[in-house]
Amino acid sequence: MGGIFFFVYILLGAIPLLLYGSVPGPMSLLADVGYILAGVFMLINKKNIVACIGFGILALQGFLQFVNGILQFSYYVNPLSAMFFKLLGFAGYMLLFLCAVIQFTDFMPELKKIAAMLWFVPIVFLGLAALHTIASLIPILFAGGLAPALINILRNVVRLAGLACAGWWIGITETSGKRPEF
Repeated sequence: MGGIFFFVYILLGAIPLLLYGSVPGPMSLLADVGYILAGVFMLINKKNIVACIGFGILALQGFLQFVNGILQFSYYVNPLSAMFFKLLGFAGYMLLFLCAVIQFTDFMPELKKIAAMLWFVPIVFLGLAALHTIASLIPILFAGGLAPALINILRNVVRLAGLACAGWWIGITETSGKRPEF
């Protein structure tokens, strides 16, 4: 299910290209590659190192976004708040990547049980970062940018749903077949 959310997220990202001719930047394209890779492996339910690479690309993109935010520190209206939520987003992607590596490989097998129990922690971090992004789009709604803001809000909701499914999918253990606990 998460793979479908990721593909809907990417398709929603094509709407500005079709409507306004705005081409996505390299950071957005890097994230799209990560979502496609993770989404494909979620759809075919293959838990291996290649699926980890998809989540690793997302973690790399989160790191680059954080660094880009530092380089453009004066650009933000409330720079400390923006940096905190970019850091939170990076931490969420990094934890999701680490949980995937622990669960899908034999790297640190003693942590598999812990990673399976804590599958929701990266989603909480990413959810808080997404809520900040959505909140920052609300003024654009009232300033006349209804369509672009609504598309971005919808994209963030769909992305977060996909990430929640990804965390849950990572938390399911192969050996027991048990679903993660809340």
